Amino acid sequence: MFSDPRYVRAMCKVGSLQVYEHEEVGTLAWRKRGPVREVVLPPFTPFSGLTIPALAETDVHGSRDPLNRVARHLDQEFDRVRLHLPPEATDARALQWAGWQVSPLYTYLISVAAGQAAWSSGSRRAVRKEASTFQVVEDAGRAQEVVRLVLDGYERNGRALAFSSHSVTEAASGLLEAGLGRCLVALRDGQAEAGVVFLVDGPRAWYWLAGSKPGPAMTVLMASALEKLGALGVTDIDMVGANTATIAEFKRRLGGRLVPYWAATRSTGLVARGVAALAALRGR
Repeated sequence: MFSDPRYVRAMCKVGSLQVYEHEEVGTLAWRKRGPVREVVLPPFTPFSGLTIPALAETDVHGSRDPLNRVARHLDQEFDRVRLHLPPEATDARALQWAGWQVSPLYTYLISVAAGQAAWSSGSRRAVRKEASTFQVVEDAGRAQEVVRLVLDGYERNGRALAFSSHSVTEAASGLLEAGLGRCLVALRDGQAEAGVVFLVDGPRAWYWLAGSKPGPAMTVLMASALEKLGALGVTDIDMVGANTATIAEFKRRLGGRLVPYWAATRSTGLVARGVAALAALRGR
C-alpha cells in the first residue's frame, strides 16, 4: 500500500514533498533543504514506500540482499535518509552493518477472525452498552468529517495540524475514489463522533486516518469495522503505531498483537552531517 505511487503522490502533495521512484527501491518522499537532499516520510505515513522482497539470511550475511542494495543506492542519491521498514521486513541487519542508525518502533495487529472475543472486557462492555445509540455508516463522502475529528483531536492535545485540512481531505477523498480505502463514520443523533479512513490492500487494512470525540464512539466503530472489513476479505488490521502510551493502550484493548518494526536513519553527505550535528547541539 505505502509504496503505491498513487498513495505516495497524494501524500507528497499534502506535505509539499517530491516523489522519488526507482524499480529496486520503491516510491519515496524527499525534499531539499538548502544543499541537503533528504528522504522523509510523507504526512500520516507509518511505513516507507519500499518494495522489498523476502530476505534470505544467506544473502543478508553476504551483503547481497535487496535491503543492502537499497541502502547503497540511497547513500549515493541522498545526503540524509529516514526509513520506516514495514513490519514484514524483520531483518534490518543489512542497514546496521552499513552504518545506519536502527531502532525499534511498534504497532498493533488485530485479527479480524478473533473478533471481539479478543478484546478487553471493558471494550466489549462499551459496545454492548452503547452500540444501539450509534449508527456506523460507510460513506466515502464523509472524509471531510474524519479530518475534522482528527483536527479536533490535535487541538485537544494542544497541537496544530502541520498541513491544511483541505489538502488532507483532498488526499483522503482521492484515495477513496481510487478504491484504496474505506471510510467509516459513527453517528449519534446525526453527528459524527468517530471516523476512520482505512486503507485496504487485499487481506490487510490499515487504521490510517482516525479521529473521535472522547467517549465510546471509536470502540463502537471498530466493532462494526471488524464485520465490514471482514466481509471484504480483510484478515488483519494494522493499527498504525503503538508508540504513544495512551493511544497504545486503546489499541491493546482491541486485542492487538504487538509487532515491532524498524526505523533507520543515515546521514551520508558532509553537509547533512553538519546540519544534523547543529540540530543536536540546539536540542541540548
